[in-house]
This record gives sequence, C-alpha cells and structure tokens, in this order.
Amino acid sequence: MRLSIFALLCFFSLSVLTTDPTIDTLFVIKDTDTHGGCRQRRQALENYLSESRALVAAGLQAIEHAKDSSARESVVAKRYLYTYFRAADDASINFVESFLISVRNFLSGDSDARVLKTPHLYCDDTWLVKLEPTDIAWDREKNDVYTIGNDGVFQPVPIDQIEDYRQYLWVLDEKGNWERTGRVPYWSDDLSQYVFDDSYKKGKTYCTNSAQNLGVSQEQTRPSTLTLCPRSFKSKVNLAKLGNTAPKARMTLANVLPQSGTFYHELYHVVLGNDETPDLSYQWTESQEWLQGKQPTSILEPYDKDHEQLIRHNPESYLWFTVGYWYFLQTQWSGSSDNRWSFDTGVAQLISI
Repeated sequence: MRLSIFALLCFFSLSVLTTDPTIDTLFVIKDTDTHGGCRQRRQALENYLSESRALVAAGLQAIEHAKDSSARESVVAKRYLYTYFRAADDASINFVESFLISVRNFLSGDSDARVLKTPHLYCDDTWLVKLEPTDIAWDREKNDVYTIGNDGVFQPVPIDQIEDYRQYLWVLDEKGNWERTGRVPYWSDDLSQYVFDDSYKKGKTYCTNSAQNLGVSQEQTRPSTLTLCPRSFKSKVNLAKLGNTAPKARMTLANVLPQSGTFYHELYHVVLGNDETPDLSYQWTESQEWLQGKQPTSILEPYDKDHEQLIRHNPESYLWFTVGYWYFLQTQWSGSSDNRWSFDTGVAQLISI
C-alpha cells in the first residue's frame, strides 16, 4: 500500500510520540569514564529504566486489582497493600497510588511530573570535589567571592560565611550558640554549585565510606542529582535482572530483589523530593516493626508521627511491594494462571487464585 509523504510523516510522528523516553531524555548523563560519567554503564542503565517501568506498572496493577472486587487477583492485591503499607481504606490506598503515579509520569516523560528541571545522573561520586568550610567561596563562574570590610578593603568571603550556605554548615545549640554541623562543601564543575554533605573519614567519600552506600539523591542544587555508586552495579548473577531468580517456597523477598533496585529506589527521591521520602528502613523485618509501632517515634518534623503513614513515604517499601507483586503477576514458574507465587507475607508461597 502506498502512503503519501504527509501520511508517512504523520505516522512517524505518532510512533515517536508513543515511544517511552530513553535514559538520556530523562537525565543529563556524561558520556565519559571519569568524573561521574556513565559511558561503561549504558546497557545497565537502560535495563534499570526498563525494569523500573515494569515495577511501577506492577504496583499500579495491584492498586487496580485491589479496587476491583470482581478481579480474581483482588484478595491477594489487598493483602499486599495491607502487608507492605497497612493500606486498607480508600485514603491510604490512594496515597500509595499517588506515589506510584508520580514515578510513572516521570518515566513516561510527562511534562506535568513534579521534577522541574532535568536531573543529572552520575555513576560515581567523583563529579564532586571536597573543600573546607573556611575555603574562599566561589560564584557560579568559579570566581572568588569578595566583600568590602569595615576598613573599606575588599576581602575574600569564606564559604561558611555565605548566608545561603549557613543552614548546611551551622546550627544553633540549646544555649543559642552557633556550632558546626559537621558537613563540608563539595563543588561541582558540572552544576557550578556546592553540595553539602558529611566529611567522612580521611580520603573517603559517600561511595567509598561504606559498603552499604549504593546510591544517593540530593536536591540542594537545581537541577537535582542521582548518584549510583560503582558497587551498585555489582551483584550476584542470579540477581542481575528482574526475574532471574525463580521463586521457591519460603524464599525471602531479599533473595529476588534485582540489581536495578537501587536506581528504582532513588527515583522516588528524585521525583517526589527527599522531604517526602525519608529513608525509614532498608530492612523488611524492620519495616514490619514500624508498622507494628515497635520503632521509636522521634522523627523530625515535618513528618507525620503515625508509623503507618511514615512507611507509605519509605522508598524501599515501594521496591518490596512492586517486586513482590511483579512476581505474583508471572505465570512461568507456576505452570498455570490459576496458581501464582506470592510474596504477600514477605516470603514466597505458591497460592491458588
């Protein structure tokens, strides 16, 4: 069949519009092997993006099933929502859904997503240079900042004396005296801005300070940033991709979490902001203690003191919930669509629906 040039152009345009954005569309990424570049991580990042879309879709499918009492998956979907979030009423379920929708919209390139400027994605923390609070401050052109002293002479201004940075470097003690927070400035040539973080041990950085540090997001700068530490790209072969591990009876959820989990977790920080997504727990058992009210409630404002509501802000809970329900939606391991592997209790069990 022959199509006119106009028709071909229209068809091509529609095809482009319906294509999911690439990782380079959603993030600014340096095509280098140094200073936080991701040249050697491209294939992994594309896989992370694909799996993140699959996970958020699974989470939204769970919401849909839970709301449709006629769906044969409805009972199990409700159990998932209750187990992971204590979400049983419309308000709590809608809250969980709103988080999932926000992440889905960002991954779809929705211009109405909460992220105002395209965030930067780094594959190491070497895009930052550590400085001292007493070093001379730079402006965005990396020129020294000066002020006129009482004697009328130009004087350089230390970083810790810049008003906009005081909140990161100083805090009032109980007696009303200013004391240092322990944070230090890090300069980014890419952003021409400072990031303020812990000093860490001598010679250490966020990524090298602890084996537990896999990724981090910050919004002190505009645009915000997502940093994946090198060790986040390393995992056991069977955990490298979503679904690589076949579920077995009593298998814990931790044994099926994919390597993309760190990226997916950080998406909630990037999209919703760190204030809305406090990292309350990285451990399944600890999160259950939160839901049972066994954890202390000394959470800083402005967070709700209600344990159940707090968990609904916890990014790792969304990772557990969506990975668990993704497994429930699969039929390749059960041999029948009437039987599914479910993690609605936190451990795998073969159930009938």
